[in-house]
Amino acid sequence: MLAPLLLGILAGCDDGDSSTKVLSIPNSVEVDYVAAAQQQMKRGNQDGAIDLAVGHLDHRFALLENQTQAKHPWIQLPLVATKSERNAVGARIEVVTNQGSFAQWVTSGDGYLCSDEPVIDFGLGAEAEIQHVVLHWPSGERQVFQDAAINQRYLLIENQDQVYPCW
Repeated sequence: MLAPLLLGILAGCDDGDSSTKVLSIPNSVEVDYVAAAQQQMKRGNQDGAIDLAVGHLDHRFALLENQTQAKHPWIQLPLVATKSERNAVGARIEVVTNQGSFAQWVTSGDGYLCSDEPVIDFGLGAEAEIQHVVLHWPSGERQVFQDAAINQRYLLIENQDQVYPCW
């Protein structure tokens, strides 16, 4: 079975910090099979790159740190709803930049007995500058946030006009 094999590889790749594992997978291993184990997308070290946490019933837990240097701007937006469902499932977020608009929807769980961190990630074009963020909440409320900058994570709360930096 490839999942235990992959997790065995992960368990043997320690970079000196027992909470972080570095991924080194031979080309012959099919990474898609990791879906058989629990996996979760995380932002473990708060650098904007998406990291991967993998667990299995009878193997050690592993955090795969994405060490890729970001070449383009990004923004991450966790949402908290107060009138809508708390996780804001169904909300539509639009980030308007000097190079165009980017939109995403908040969706519910995406795995069996696991889920990604409830943060919406936007990768923006080179030299992008954010003009504003438009948020359509499931309750029907519409909010526009003016104070968002690139390469940041901001908490957005329904019916509050302020953006809250998370880091």
